[in-house]
Amino acid sequence: MTLSKQDERLLLRALDGLATPAERAMLEARASDDPKLDRAWQDAQRLLQHLNQLPTLVPAADLVAQAWVDYQKPREARRIWPWLLVPVAAGLAILGTWLGFDTAEAPVVLTVARPALPRPALLTARGPVWLTTAAGHHEAMPGAAVGSGDMLATAAAAEATLQLAYASVTLTEHSALQLDELSERLPKVTLNKGVVQITVQEAQPTPVLEVHLNGLKEHVFIQTGAVGIVQPQVGVATVACLTGHVRVVIGTQSLQVEAGQEITLRSAQTPKLGPSAPNLTLVVEALGKPAHDGRLTLRGHTQPGVELRVGSVLVPVATDGSFVYVWRPEPTERTVLLAARDALNRRQQRQASWPAPSRASPKVAPGETEWEWAPKVPG
Repeated sequence: MTLSKQDERLLLRALDGLATPAERAMLEARASDDPKLDRAWQDAQRLLQHLNQLPTLVPAADLVAQAWVDYQKPREARRIWPWLLVPVAAGLAILGTWLGFDTAEAPVVLTVARPALPRPALLTARGPVWLTTAAGHHEAMPGAAVGSGDMLATAAAAEATLQLAYASVTLTEHSALQLDELSERLPKVTLNKGVVQITVQEAQPTPVLEVHLNGLKEHVFIQTGAVGIVQPQVGVATVACLTGHVRVVIGTQSLQVEAGQEITLRSAQTPKLGPSAPNLTLVVEALGKPAHDGRLTLRGHTQPGVELRVGSVLVPVATDGSFVYVWRPEPTERTVLLAARDALNRRQQRQASWPAPSRASPKVAPGETEWEWAPKVPG
């Protein structure tokens, strides 16, 4: 069965779905007048119908992780590509034989491009950090490579840092981050909850990271400097620029946030831009006079809303930033460490110390003991 060049061209374009309505009408008109063309057209349609009915195999979930391993082996990958062309060429030859075409007269050139797999990010973890991938949910190991579609979640007293091409992303405790796309040009992540700190190593001409916020339509584009983002709940977030600047895109509008400023975002509300919170302060005012039972009273002040620990004890901070802590130190203790952290993960530490108690005074009555203390207050 031999067809004209024009009939072959019309038939191939119709099979590829590239024929225009006029070309398809011409093919059907010519097939009604030419039995050979009509038989070739019907046979080709039946063949495509059988091919479309073949079952589609669903790969195992662990093949997603194996894809990155294969990507690291370019030599093996280059050996695989020619074999991928074999079934394609065989299919074309079968189709040409079925239709009675002379494939030598119309060679088909097929170019197969290597897939652009996303670049993974290296993870540094401190404390319990959980990683969710296509292969399952497990605790992340330091130095692990994470990729697009993975999710990170930190437990109490944990911290996770991702090293990207031009920026580092630090996730604090009780936070969750979705890695939407880890391309080298513009990685995209979504902060579901908690606090994230982002630092760009050096100023770049274009944004190097796009941050989405859970429940908000705004996107945050970071180009230079350091930024802290707090998302205590869905639909509420605060973006504070520590150094450099950050661009917040709201629909078609763009708002620039400079160093020392922060912007508050809420669902269905106009964003509020204002000065950022001042640098975190932590002042130890005094160690009070001890009681007869050996207890000490520590007083000081910091910013309201700060998480304050004296030693390992979480100490409440009043609405004006003041705090009072009373405890009985061990007889051998002479110092205690104070550590403060605000919502943007900024930290401050101070150390308070006191001298050893003097000997008991012989003037006291039998059965009683009086200690003399001289508290030392840091300057």
